[in-house]
Amino acid sequence: MGCLFLSTVRLHSIIHEKSKINLKLNELHEELMDLQNYSATISNGSITMNDVANAPASIFSRLMNFMNYSTNTSMQGAQNMFTQFSAMGQMPVFGDAATQLNYQNSLFQGFYKQQMDNCIKVETKLLNAKETKIQQEINKLQTRLSMLESEQNSCESAQQQSAQKSAPNYMA
Repeated sequence: MGCLFLSTVRLHSIIHEKSKINLKLNELHEELMDLQNYSATISNGSITMNDVANAPASIFSRLMNFMNYSTNTSMQGAQNMFTQFSAMGQMPVFGDAATQLNYQNSLFQGFYKQQMDNCIKVETKLLNAKETKIQQEINKLQTRLSMLESEQNSCESAQQQSAQKSAPNYMA
């Protein structure tokens, strides 16, 4: 009778632990999916208001921080590169002011894109590390879940055997 009670208690404990693990797995899968969506959003280098509006709450602040950081860093880096380029005397002089302005704007945009690409590479590297960490935790939890399922099966069979042994045996 005592073995039957202990196996029932352990069985309930296993079911409760499996439930907690499944909940954590769902949360981790959702976080992983959100990070992958975020990574896809920033990969093209242009974040639109639609991207911001559709961002999940879990990554909204990270997206906003990245937008601010990458824009400021890229502008400052492009300005520095443009100033260095101009100071070194490498800026060609065109007779037409409009052509000169177009050339300078396209040069600045090129520098800006280079700096933005660098920001995206850094953020992507951070995201990949975080995704790897999440995936490792998912694998660990799935391993623990399969161990619990095996233990649950053995507890259930022990419970059935204990119930059969403790059942009264009436002979006619």
